[in-house]
Amino acid sequence: DEPATDEEADIDKVYRFRDAILAGADALGVEDKRELVELFLTRATDRDAADEPARAVPRKAFDELVEQLGADPKETSVDWIVGHFKVGEAEAIDVLGLLDYLQLTPEAEEQSVLAHLHDRLCDGATRAGVTTKEELCAWLIRAEDARTEAGGVDAAKLAPLAKNLADMVAAGVTPEGDAVPAANFWAAVAALDPELADGTEDGRARRLVESAYGDDGETVDAAHLLHDLRLWPGVEEAEHWNQLADELRSKLCSGAAEKDIETKEALCALFADADGHPKKLEAKAFVEICRDSLGVDLEGKEDDADDDEAPLVSFVKCFASDEDAGLVDVGELLWKLLLWPGAEEEHRSLVAGRALRQDLLTAAEESGLETVGDLCAAVVGRCKAAAEGDAPADEASDKAAAPLGVVLHVLREDFRVSGAEDLAMYVGHFASPPEGATEASDAADDVVDLEKLLQHLELYDHDADGSEEEGDSDEDEDEDDEGATADEDAEDAEDADA
Repeated sequence: DEPATDEEADIDKVYRFRDAILAGADALGVEDKRELVELFLTRATDRDAADEPARAVPRKAFDELVEQLGADPKETSVDWIVGHFKVGEAEAIDVLGLLDYLQLTPEAEEQSVLAHLHDRLCDGATRAGVTTKEELCAWLIRAEDARTEAGGVDAAKLAPLAKNLADMVAAGVTPEGDAVPAANFWAAVAALDPELADGTEDGRARRLVESAYGDDGETVDAAHLLHDLRLWPGVEEAEHWNQLADELRSKLCSGAAEKDIETKEALCALFADADGHPKKLEAKAFVEICRDSLGVDLEGKEDDADDDEAPLVSFVKCFASDEDAGLVDVGELLWKLLLWPGAEEEHRSLVAGRALRQDLLTAAEESGLETVGDLCAAVVGRCKAAAEGDAPADEASDKAAAPLGVVLHVLREDFRVSGAEDLAMYVGHFASPPEGATEASDAADDVVDLEKLLQHLELYDHDADGSEEEGDSDEDEDEDDEGATADEDAEDAEDADA
C-alpha cells in the first residue's frame, strides 16, 4: 500500500535505504553490524573541527561505496536522507551518525533489542497480574520464592518481596543475589512470555541477554539488565529529575546571559545574603527572583498538562525541608544545578574518579591481575619505579608516593586510563607540594599520596605496597590495636561525662 501521509512516506524512504544497504552488505559477505561499520570507516578521514565528528567519509568515496552496496546515491530519497549528515564545507558524510540513525550499528541494534525485550516483558507481566515495576523486578530476581504450585506468579508472596526491593533501592542498597542462576531467570521469564524465554519468538533478545548479561550460561546479571531496560525502580524517575535539573539550569543561564550576568558568582549573588551565604527561601520567593531579576518564568506548563503545579516549581520544592519550615535550601539547589561556585569542578572530579576506577579495573582484568591487591601493587610499584630517579631515596623506597606528573604518565601509558584535564584535577586532590617547594614550583612535581588515592578509589590493599618488604609485624599491629582501643575507651569516657 502507498504511504498515507508525508511522515509515513519519509519513514518508508528510510527503511528502503536501510534494506538496500543490508542486502548489499550481505552480498559482499559482511556478517554483522560491526563489520558493516568498519566497511564505511575504512574510507573515513580524520577531521579537526571541534563542532564536527572526528571522522567522516568524503562524499565521492561514500557514493562509490553506496553503489557497491547496490543502492543509487543520486536517487532523490537517498540524497535526502544522506543530506542530513553532511559535515564541513567540503562535502563529507558523518557515517557513524547515519548508520546509527538507520540502526545499523551494534549499539543501535542492541538498543532496539532492549526496547523489544522491555515491551515483551511488560506485556507478559500484565497478563500474569504483575502490576508494578517493583513486582516485575522482584519476580525476575526471586521467582523461586514467589511461585504458585503450578509455577505461576503468587501475588501474595510477591508483594512483600517487591516492597522490600523498593525499600532497599530507596535506601541506596543494591540487593544481594542479583546475579540470578540462568535456569531460574529464564523460568521466571517463561512464566511471563514462553516464546521470549525459549527464543522461538525472535532469538535476538535471549542471545543479547546471554552475551551481555550472562556468565557462561551459569548466571544472569538481572539487576544490570533491568536497569538498562529502565524497569529498575527509580531509573525513570532519576532520568526525569535530571531532565528537570538540566531545564532549570538552562533557563537560569539563559536569563543570566540576557541580563549581562557573566559569572556564576554574580548569578548566585541574587540568591545570597550580604555575607555571600545562600539564602533559604519560600519556593514562591525563589520563583519571583527568577522572574524579576532574570526574566525567567518557572510557572509555565504544557498546554495539555494535568498537574496543578508547574514541573519546575515542583522540582524547586524538592529542596525544601520540614526542619526549615518548608523553606527551599537554595544553596543545595544551586549546587545540584552545578551553578554554585566549585560545584561543577567537584562534579567533574568525581566523574573522573569513577572513570579512573573503572579503567583501572578493566586494565587489571586485561592484564591478568586477579585481586585488588595485585592491582594496587602494580599501580604503586610502577609509579615508584618511574619516580625513583626524581624522588629522594628514602621516599622512593618506603613511601607509596610519586610526583603528580609521573603518576599521570603511568596511569595513561601503563593502564590506558582516559581523560586529561579532569583526571589531573582528580588526582591532584591527593597531591601536596614537596618539601622546599616555592610558588614558582611546577604542579607536576607535587607529590601524590598513592595510598590515599587508592583508598578513595576503594582499590587499596594494605598488604600491597609495590615492594617486596612485608608490612608491619604482628607485634606492631597488636600495639596499634591496643592503642586504638585505649583511645576509644578514653573517647567513650569523655562522651559519658559530657
